Amino acid sequence: MVRYEVVRVKPPWSSGYLYGVFGRAEWNGIWVPAAAAVPLSGDLGAVAALSEKCTALQLSPEQLMDVASDFISQTAWEP
Repeated sequence: MVRYEVVRVKPPWSSGYLYGVFGRAEWNGIWVPAAAAVPLSGDLGAVAALSEKCTALQLSPEQLMDVASDFISQTAWEP
């Protein structure tokens, strides 16, 4: 099982926060880091919806970068 969640970062060049997706995979009962795509957007709602969808569909961690690339190309960048 893989679980994706929103991560918040504060880049030095911005006064606000940016959000990305962090994936954890269950391995022998322990949740270990599996994939990360940070930052993606300044839109928390959009990134939260993406992480929920990735979890619901059980996206493979190897595919997260492709999904993140598609997400960025389909949304307006708002730092």
